[in-house]
Amino acid sequence: MHIVNYLRRKGEADFTEISELLERESLDQGLKFTISQRTFQRDIKEIYTLYGITIECNKRNAKYFIAEEEETHSNSRMLETFDLYNALKFSSFYLPLIHFEKRVAKGNEHIFALLHAIRNRLLVKFIYSKYYNDESDTRTVEPLLLKEFNGRWYLISRKAGEDTIRTFGLDRISELETLRQKYPASKHFDADEFFKDAFGIFVPVKEEAERVVLSFSKEQGQYVKSYPLHHSQKIITENANEVQLELKVYLSYDFIHELLSYGENIKVISPKLLVNRIKKVLSDALNNQ
Repeated sequence: MHIVNYLRRKGEADFTEISELLERESLDQGLKFTISQRTFQRDIKEIYTLYGITIECNKRNAKYFIAEEEETHSNSRMLETFDLYNALKFSSFYLPLIHFEKRVAKGNEHIFALLHAIRNRLLVKFIYSKYYNDESDTRTVEPLLLKEFNGRWYLISRKAGEDTIRTFGLDRISELETLRQKYPASKHFDADEFFKDAFGIFVPVKEEAERVVLSFSKEQGQYVKSYPLHHSQKIITENANEVQLELKVYLSYDFIHELLSYGENIKVISPKLLVNRIKKVLSDALNNQ
């Protein structure tokens, strides 16, 4: 983490400069970060494996630089997590300055076991409880991916022996068991492609993604610009009164409720189908009063 951040900041540095950096960090944190040339070469390989960041050496001046970096959201979040973990683990002085969300979803205790199963392509078996009724049943699935949404974690999987993608909330999983049986490596799952048009975790089977046009108040629009609703978001127009944008997404339950959270600061321009669905949700809410 220190090496990556240092090269991002400086652009390039020789081994002596990197060693001096690690010596300073060792003094600051009371740990031993100092390395040999041999260890440094091993670290370069680890950095590529963990973050998809390629570090090369310019033979003309013997300085190292970041030659290639996979700009993915997951890599960025991983670095952010390590930064925060580092601050908390080695600098307890800062703990009173950070206030964590007290509302934490259940099921996070399954993450490590599921990551192990995904990495080794092992089937998992568990009992799954549904929220909308009192039923529980045993599932055996091929674990493919862990996905986070709104503070909750979900398992994206295939039913063993089938091609259908299934999603399970970790908070509803119990008695998780990793089986010895492996599933075929040939069954490739492209998460980016699968969730390309999704907002949240659910991908409708029988619906196409829609071009959505939204109008936000000027103030709310600044927030949405800095924290986009979706990766497909584009600004159509912006003036003193509004920010109008478009995106391509499925009209899912999660997406509709995200739009409702903006209250009077948003207007749905199109499609008409989305307008009607939002009207129905609001009408049903009024009827419940």
